[in-house]
Amino acid sequence: MKPVLPLLALGLGLAGAAQADEPIFSVSGYGTLAWTQMSGDNAQYRVGTAEPNGAGHAGSGETDSKLGVQIIARPTDKFSATLHLLSKKNVNNNFNPRVEWAYGKYDLTPEVSLRAGRLALPGFVLSDYLNVGYSMTPVRGPVEVYAQLPISHFNGVDALWRTQAGPLALTVQPFAGRSNIHARFSDPQATRAEGDATVYGMNLVGQWDDWSLRIGRIDAKVSLNAGPVDSLITTLRMMGENGAASRLEYQDKHSSFTGLGVGYDNGKLLAQGEYTIRKAGGFLADTTGWYVMAGWRFGNVTPYVMTARQRVTSDTQYGGIANPMLSAYVNGLLASGNTSQKSWSLGARWDVAKNIAVKAQYDRIRPDHGSAAGLLISSDSKPLSSRHVATVAMDFVF
Repeated sequence: MKPVLPLLALGLGLAGAAQADEPIFSVSGYGTLAWTQMSGDNAQYRVGTAEPNGAGHAGSGETDSKLGVQIIARPTDKFSATLHLLSKKNVNNNFNPRVEWAYGKYDLTPEVSLRAGRLALPGFVLSDYLNVGYSMTPVRGPVEVYAQLPISHFNGVDALWRTQAGPLALTVQPFAGRSNIHARFSDPQATRAEGDATVYGMNLVGQWDDWSLRIGRIDAKVSLNAGPVDSLITTLRMMGENGAASRLEYQDKHSSFTGLGVGYDNGKLLAQGEYTIRKAGGFLADTTGWYVMAGWRFGNVTPYVMTARQRVTSDTQYGGIANPMLSAYVNGLLASGNTSQKSWSLGARWDVAKNIAVKAQYDRIRPDHGSAAGLLISSDSKPLSSRHVATVAMDFVF
């Protein structure tokens, strides 16, 4: 069965103007119950940059599990209001629900809509339904790509212009606003980083028969603070190492994120890939990421294979610091941002019933030479060898 994305995305603004026969109020939701386990000791696997810990040798039912509820009110045929609540593991190491989206939408015409409030940041192909596991073939979006961006939503405005050019259906989405950043480093202490960003950009999505294409660009002015890093920057300035301090400082830094995605789905064969470029600045590394996934539907069962890669493209060493101890601290911090790794994944999705899918996925993760732990959290100072991650999950929508 070929997925119907407007349904799976739970009405996330992908469809056009509201229809007259739609209910005034609607409630929908989704969830994932999952168990994730990784081989080896002294390391943990996490699916994003917010989680302070992840799944290790003992396994965890928290890493991939989540629950979301969405309420839509349509008082008129032109205006709607959406509230989206999400419970998943967060930066505070709990599952307290948060407001993921809360916005009003006004349809100027059947082709043009304006939205204001808390909106999804369109950084990826899966951004509008990233947490809806049922809408995806694999268990999760590959971390080599999807862990590059520590922001999932912003407070601001966007516009949706839907047009048809022959067989091509095109959606144009400009946006602008502000967002808070909450992240954890992958060091053993899971050092916390907090900040904010002014974001603006453009997202283009095209659909042509069985093909889909997405091109997006996000520009941002970012300020980010982390206690140990701030202390190191202060010490560097006191010692006259202003160049090194400026290299690490993350105040009003221009950052950008560019993404290209292509998909194909003819009902049997499905394939998808993305390529992303992050320009970060400050103490964070510049990175590129990509993945390719392919699968084949045999009735209700879809086996798939996927490979992914993240590579650090900025310098993770800084020369010229006279004090050997300060030099070691600075270069240790920069080296800790070397998250280069590659992975291979093999899995299957089984649509066991209407709105319920069971998945099993195996990932082989290999940090690059020169990258101590890749995207894993490691308590070992020695570089990690390949690790194996196994996940079983049940996704549902209601």
